[in-house]
Formats: sequence, C-alpha cells, structure tokens
Amino acid sequence: MTTILSTWTERFRQDLEPTPGRWNGALRIVLASVITLLLLMTLRMPFTGLGMYFVFLVGRDSPAVSFRSSILILLTLVGSRFGEQASAGHKM
Repeated sequence: MTTILSTWTERFRQDLEPTPGRWNGALRIVLASVITLLLLMTLRMPFTGLGMYFVFLVGRDSPAVSFRSSILILLTLVGSRFGEQASAGHKM
C-alpha cells in the first residue's frame, strides 16, 4: 500500500512540474475565459455556463487546431438547428 501511495504521489508531483509552454497555455485560457465571461455578462446572454465550456472545448494548443474545432462546432450547431426545423415541419 505504501509503494502505491508513494508512486501515485510521485506521478502527481511530476505532473505539476513546470513544462515548456505551460505558462503560455494557462495565460491563454485565463484571458479567453475572462473575455468570454465579460461578453456573456455584458450582453446578458443565456447559458453562460455553456459559453464558458466552449472556451475549454475550442481552446487547443495551436491556433490552427482551435480554428478547425470551432468551425466544426459551428457547423454541428447549425446542422442540428436545421435538422430540428426540418423535423418540426414534418410533424405538422
């Protein structure tokens, strides 16, 4: 039991050690969260929690991957909206 605990503690300590790019990544997430929260609160938009979740969902290591995932999310949302309207039209 002691070796399992010491191994787990050592892994946890290694995960928290500074790595190259960690400070930049953390700063990028904090700034994106603050800007998103300010916009959501200023414009009084509903589903603030969902908007904050998208910051973490879209925010990736490189801007190209972030842009690609945000486009895919946008297309998915638009497609689901059109699908919802099409299925509602058939029920009438």
